[in-house]
Amino acid sequence: MDHGSAEDLLTRAIAGDHDAFTLLYRQYATSVRGMAFTVVGDRAQAEEVAQDVFLELLCAPSKYDAARGSARSWLMMLARRRAIDRARATWSVRARDTITAARESALTAPDPSEEVELIMTVTRVLDAMRRLRPEHSEVLLLTYLGDMSQRDVAAHLRVPLGTVKSRLYLALAALRRLLADG
Repeated sequence: MDHGSAEDLLTRAIAGDHDAFTLLYRQYATSVRGMAFTVVGDRAQAEEVAQDVFLELLCAPSKYDAARGSARSWLMMLARRRAIDRARATWSVRARDTITAARESALTAPDPSEEVELIMTVTRVLDAMRRLRPEHSEVLLLTYLGDMSQRDVAAHLRVPLGTVKSRLYLALAALRRLLADG
């Protein structure tokens, strides 16, 4: 039974039609979770990202503009953005955990200057990552945190492989430059 196009379902869901929202969720939840999983690499976090995306659809429906693209594209874009935000947050938590572990081990470490140097290095890298262009930090996160190959990143972002390679090269060069400038 045809329940309408994704755009029709989204328009009806935005207008408060709970049945349309349910159909839209059933039709796209798996794709949204899949998009999120390719970025975060964790099923539980991918599920949370999917919930965030559909919650945003209910809470901020005015952000959808049919003139700018299809309902599916909008949902996938939301999923990718939310997943990248989640990956960045996870990366920050891991960095903080590393810093905390370094601080705690400094009490028993024979050379505290090594721990201080580690903390300073992690802090500098985090600061430098925040200053990169979004498309550069995105390929770094997907490649290194997401453990994706350049070819997988290209497929995921729907850009040519050469674009991914260029962005990664530029990202690493900018990161080196930012870290060298201190």
